[in-house]
Amino acid sequence: MTSIVGPRDVAAALVELVPALVLAVGAHASSRYFQGRARRWLPHPAWLLVLHYVLCATFRLVPLEVFQAPPPLLRALQDASIVAVVLALPGYRHLQEAERGARVGRRWLAWTWGSAAAVSAFAVLFPRLAPLPGEARATPTKVVAYGYCLVMAVLILAAIRRHAQPGRWRPGNVGGPSRWDVAFFVAGAALLGAAVLPVMAGRDLPSPVLHAAIGLAFTLPTLVPVLGQALRELAIVVGTTAMGAAVAGAYVLFAPAAGPARPAVRLAAALAFVAAVVPGQTWLRGVVDRRMFARGIRRRAALQEFVQTLSPEDGAPACAGRALERLVSSMQLRGAGLVLRDGVRVSAGALALGAVADAWPAVGALDLPPTLTPGDYRRLPDPARRALEEAGVLGVIAVASPRGRRGHLFIATTLLGNVFSEEDEHALFAFADQLALVLDAAELLARTVAAERALAHAEKLAAIGETAARIAHEIRNPITAARSLAQQLAREPGAGHAAEHALILEELERVERQVRALLRFARREDVARQPCDLSELVQGVLAAFRPRLDAASIVVALDTPPGVVAPIDREKMRQALVNLIENALDALGEVAGPRRLRVATAASNGVVTVALADNGPGVPADALPRLFEPFFSLKPTGTGLGLAIVRRTVEAHGGRVRAAPAPGGGAAFSIELPAGEGAA
Repeated sequence: MTSIVGPRDVAAALVELVPALVLAVGAHASSRYFQGRARRWLPHPAWLLVLHYVLCATFRLVPLEVFQAPPPLLRALQDASIVAVVLALPGYRHLQEAERGARVGRRWLAWTWGSAAAVSAFAVLFPRLAPLPGEARATPTKVVAYGYCLVMAVLILAAIRRHAQPGRWRPGNVGGPSRWDVAFFVAGAALLGAAVLPVMAGRDLPSPVLHAAIGLAFTLPTLVPVLGQALRELAIVVGTTAMGAAVAGAYVLFAPAAGPARPAVRLAAALAFVAAVVPGQTWLRGVVDRRMFARGIRRRAALQEFVQTLSPEDGAPACAGRALERLVSSMQLRGAGLVLRDGVRVSAGALALGAVADAWPAVGALDLPPTLTPGDYRRLPDPARRALEEAGVLGVIAVASPRGRRGHLFIATTLLGNVFSEEDEHALFAFADQLALVLDAAELLARTVAAERALAHAEKLAAIGETAARIAHEIRNPITAARSLAQQLAREPGAGHAAEHALILEELERVERQVRALLRFARREDVARQPCDLSELVQGVLAAFRPRLDAASIVVALDTPPGVVAPIDREKMRQALVNLIENALDALGEVAGPRRLRVATAASNGVVTVALADNGPGVPADALPRLFEPFFSLKPTGTGLGLAIVRRTVEAHGGRVRAAPAPGGGAAFSIELPAGEGAA
């Protein structure tokens, strides 16, 4: 007599379907983060466990008597159930290695998959070949299969424990497994060990609750990092199932009363079921996005409209900051950041961008795709990868325009916020493209304004130079006459007031030097460039200053390797260096303690550099932008022309000069010039 399937069996089947549903949702939700070389041929192992649990739910609905002499189809399904779970755990282990970017050798592959193939073959062939009764043949098969799964679970647990990071789960499993993963895998391994005991005692299947708990324990660590996407998919699956069940229930209720029209009713029910599952799923997906996650088309359109309202006149950082704040609020992100190619960094929300921005310049030389997900991070240099993982960045999007790549956009979400539908991704890409155009406009506007200011400044300098030259010529002759008369008076025998005469000569000489500097600034001379070793030039200039340096007790640290060559006008560059060293000497004269001057030359990437740094009082921050302007001086008796001549000389050579606070106090100046062919 065949036993009848009762409510308890149906309940057991439903319990078995719970982990199947959760596993399917988790596998589908995490597919966007499933990366690696193995992705092309290694399916997500969760689908094998889905098959296992669906078959186990089916077996719960089959009368026990059928298993005494199972038909070929049922036996094949039993074999498929065992093989699926035997292959799933090696698949998880392989996936784990692939996600970490580890290279597995042939021995590892042979042992992992060879053992799985051997256990699978034993599970399929032993019941057919062993000369034992049916129940006696099944027990060794299940013991070997479950025991193998327990060993694999322990190996996976050991690997997770080695690479587990402290802290909570992160969206998209950024940064790899956490300590919570270890706890859940320990629970899963313990439950799996407990499940082997009833099988060894001869029971056909373990308790459905225990069996489902095993699957959930191994699944939740991979499900929580994609919780938002998983809830979205679960809501869609439940809603679609409910619509299909409603159609089926309506058919069951109304079909008996249809009479002769039953075939037409059956056809209508089938069409309604298909409509509920296919178009209805698309409609349901939109409802879930709007109701559950509040990410409608209206919000995305408002985001795009807001970007169009940004004014390039505000500058790139201000535009980017306002755009990121709106992006975070509209897309409900944890934070967002932008690192531009010139090093400017802007962030909004709770994203700590400092470490990422510091490590990102090393990524600039790599050929990266427009979008990066956590699975792509292993292609980056280690500092950049670690910075992204520590910051919890879920994705990186290139901000590019037809004029080139402007920078990269970094996205960080919460566990519930990592839901990016296809429309959301299109919105992010459109935002990045529009922001790139705004940044282009801001850069072009800044260049235009800078060019206008430079032109106005050049015109102003030209006018100043012409006026200064006329004034210098007008006063030079009287000064020369006065100085000659003072010299004659000082040389007369028995002339008194020697001290006063010396003071007059000293002051007239100072005025003469200022007049010469003024004329030199006003004179626009062409530079005659020839290859010159800057290290040798620097050493020669310092040698001329050696008596003054020694008298002032200034310790000079010299770092001038040979071969730092650039095409320059040697005399004009020598005068520029003299001006810089004169300034350093004046600054160090105000220092009571040790006085240090460091001079270094270097060559790299087609640029030669001359750097000077002193430990003097330094330059106030508000004076740095004006330091190279004509007639601007911080010295009471300065003309304000020395540094202006330095800048004009350096720029005439196609280079640039910069001033900044020196580390530890003082001022630092650097001259950068295009390198000659002989530069290192």
